[in-house]
Amino acid sequence: MNSWLNEEAVKKLIKAGEIAKKSINLATKLVKPGVNIGSIATTIENYIRE
Repeated sequence: MNSWLNEEAVKKLIKAGEIAKKSINLATKLVKPGVNIGSIATTIENYIRE
């Protein structure tokens, strides 16, 4: 195991993966014809920052 890949790093990587998955799911619900891409990006960015 690499020195940077300790238990804490693995937990953070798992958490990041969970956030990414939820963000993608949110994006697929928001993307519809006529919806502004900027508003979608802002919504997803705000979700990630929470």
